[in-house]
Amino acid sequence: MKVLKLASLTSLSISSLFVISCTSRTDNKNINNLNQIFKDYKNSFSTFHSYNDVFNQIKVYANDLNIKDLQLKDINKKNNLLIEDNIGNKNKIDFVINKKVVSFYLDKVLKNKVETIYNNDKSEVIQLGYKKDSSNQIILDQISNLTIKVPKHLPLKITSLKSSFYESNAIRIQNLDKWDTSNITDTSEMFKDAKKFNQNLNNWNVEKLQTSESMFEGAFNFNQELNNWKTTSLKNTSKMFWSAVKFNQNLNNWSTSNITDMSKMFKEAGVFNQNISNWNTENVENMEGMFSNATSFDQDLSNWKVEKVTEATGFKENINLDKKKLPKFNDKVLDTVDEVSEFEY
Repeated sequence: MKVLKLASLTSLSISSLFVISCTSRTDNKNINNLNQIFKDYKNSFSTFHSYNDVFNQIKVYANDLNIKDLQLKDINKKNNLLIEDNIGNKNKIDFVINKKVVSFYLDKVLKNKVETIYNNDKSEVIQLGYKKDSSNQIILDQISNLTIKVPKHLPLKITSLKSSFYESNAIRIQNLDKWDTSNITDTSEMFKDAKKFNQNLNNWNVEKLQTSESMFEGAFNFNQELNNWKTTSLKNTSKMFWSAVKFNQNLNNWSTSNITDMSKMFKEAGVFNQNISNWNTENVENMEGMFSNATSFDQDLSNWKVEKVTEATGFKENINLDKKKLPKFNDKVLDTVDEVSEFEY
């Protein structure tokens, strides 16, 4: 009996030591990985970042490496903003992982901006640059038209992608479809005149998106599904698909009840002919040039609610849409639907 007890105790001790050893190795691996993250992103923050912003962003990178239980040590400092620093000795944030403190020493912290970093030929963005604009939006820097690869994580602080891929030469951009766009409110002119671009972005989270004005304007080659988009916050779709000459995808799942401006939305979208008769247009005020020169469009829109529409000049300019299929505009608006809509560049 004594021999059995001794054997059991010995076995238990060995097992405990094994667990401690494995835990220790895991802890060390996580700390080493965390320090590598700190090294990689030491120049990736600005004075508009709080300690909590930094913590949340680091957690995104840590999750990729299966680092769990990461915490901010000084929770009372979570709203403190980073200090402008061109040298690299003014900003230190302490993290806790498995009861161990690991310090993040930030290097360069610029005022209201983060610098874009490319590889030598600008085909790849190594670090996404962004800045605070005059309206206090945090906007992504315009990306080089040579770029075909971006980081897989869009910084959480960014709220605007306005003009970010304007005149891009890429057909698709590696990792772009992986971006978490849940904080984005503005994609206006994002792919404007990106003539070759044709990438599936159907899984993007756009629930906060308010304006997509000119998002695909002049994106001649774009023809991808967007029907998974939850567009409940969308207010402005003006010129969204203007001259997107190949675009012909179903959009009947879109929530359109908050949109006020649909002017030129499908202007010169020459093959678009999808059934959007179920759209809620009760708050739309401007439909000027909406289907101007969209020569294939022939859907019944007679059930659209358009009581608030005050401008629809050129709504069906140069298209053969039967009068019976038109929304029930008031007489003043109806008289203008065949006129030439305002020309813009």
